[in-house]
Amino acid sequence: MRILLRCWQGCFYLPGYGPHPGTKLIIIVIAMGACAGMQDAGWIGAAVGAVFMALVYVPFYLIGSYNRAKAFYKEEAK
Repeated sequence: MRILLRCWQGCFYLPGYGPHPGTKLIIIVIAMGACAGMQDAGWIGAAVGAVFMALVYVPFYLIGSYNRAKAFYKEEAK
């Protein structure tokens, strides 16, 4: 449960670390997947494209979020 909490907290603003630098990028990547899917299959294709991109790239985003939150709490404990 702590891992999920830290992933969630790392996605947002952390004092001393600022906002997650990859938030805008992950939104753009998911939107690009939706646009690519929409070209051939309409709204269903857009949903499939967005989900595919999310399945591929969101785990990397969450790993970064977890590491940010972990470093934040480690520094805060000092």
